[in-house]
Amino acid sequence: MIHKWRPVDVCCKGYSRSLNGTHCVPTCSQVCQRGRCVEPDVCECDPGYGGPACTKCEYKTTVSPRKIRM
Repeated sequence: MIHKWRPVDVCCKGYSRSLNGTHCVPTCSQVCQRGRCVEPDVCECDPGYGGPACTKCEYKTTVSPRKIRM
């Protein structure tokens, strides 16, 4: 199988071009402080953090990241 790559011309709503321009990545209106943007306006927070931008410290121990819709 031959893989072919080409730069993305236009990304769907809620996505922007990656730094190298080869694919689209989700964008969040707020920066995900302690996590990462996994869908448009959805942060996946690191364990122990929550809230729309992953800025709230949660004292409960969590094992898996949580997706928080903005």
